Amino acid sequence: MLLCLSSAVRKRYRDDIYRVLALSEGLYLNFRYTDDLLPDLLVEKLRSQKLVDRSVLICHLNRDVVLPRPIAIPCRYADIVQYDVTGNIISLTLKMGKYAFTNNLNSFNSELSQYTSNFPNWPDIKNKEIIEGYFCEPITNHLTNISPSSRTRDWQDIVSEVQSAFIGQGFDDYEYFYQVKSLIIEKNNTALTPVNGRFNLNPDTDYKIKIIHYSPEAQFKYIERHSNPRLFIYSYDKDIINNTRDVYDIDSPYDALDFRFNSGFKTAKRNSLYTMYFLPANVPKINPEHGELDIDIPLTINRNTFKICVLYLLGVVIFYIQQRFNTDNPFDLLSQDSFFQAVFSFAFIAVVAFGFKKIW
Repeated sequence: MLLCLSSAVRKRYRDDIYRVLALSEGLYLNFRYTDDLLPDLLVEKLRSQKLVDRSVLICHLNRDVVLPRPIAIPCRYADIVQYDVTGNIISLTLKMGKYAFTNNLNSFNSELSQYTSNFPNWPDIKNKEIIEGYFCEPITNHLTNISPSSRTRDWQDIVSEVQSAFIGQGFDDYEYFYQVKSLIIEKNNTALTPVNGRFNLNPDTDYKIKIIHYSPEAQFKYIERHSNPRLFIYSYDKDIINNTRDVYDIDSPYDALDFRFNSGFKTAKRNSLYTMYFLPANVPKINPEHGELDIDIPLTINRNTFKICVLYLLGVVIFYIQQRFNTDNPFDLLSQDSFFQAVFSFAFIAVVAFGFKKIW
């Protein structure tokens, strides 16, 4: 198993941990490292495409604690589904697994110190930008003070540790944490499992995304003194129809929200996306250029074979009826020999045009 760490030195690293805790099990997330943050042997395995053990433990590295060594907060298990080495940049595509829960953070870190060779540290306590050690390295033995979990209660405990670490490092804008709990077919209440990092949807079907938001109770009084932050859910796919509002005021420390939508009708298979933006209380509206934190929910909407068949069968029937009225020239679609022939010619062309429009 590989230990993959993400600190809070840069906003992107904090956001990575935020997304690790938010994404549904089975969705993908990319982690990037420069090769000097990995052991030479591991870098060589990645360059030669010889990595065998692809299981991963993702932890947040709390840089607020430096003595006797930084604290690792376990967040989630994952699997490497793809990796790429370009120059000195190593990119890992991670498939999210269950949450990584420990009920004794000190015992976990004590055990982790025995099974890692060069855990990150800050040689100069006053300058936390300078870091030494490995941020991705193999764990040499099985860890016993940690276990996989899908329980919301355990997720809340992990969030409490991470939020406390963020605030301790001066990042108090992470008031709420979110979790995409499930994506459900409304009709039969069936929860979907992502395939190859995407949710596969049927066309013209009603779905529900269940989202949990949470802020530890200790922080709620602080949040209450501000205007409410908001959750904004948006899709650039114009064929998707929202059945509920797309902006939610977050006015309690914990809640579960249901966002409903219809996948729309298309005769061609397509990839789509829902994006959740988290707007702090002082941000009036969404503006991606400002770098608001976002969580992507990738979708693949399959084609509707039945409707395709009905569409073209209707075209064939209209074409046949049109030909029956056009006895003088069976292949002249625009003949005006009769009123009925002209009507059916127009209807045939309209159906074909509609079909092509839907496909393309």
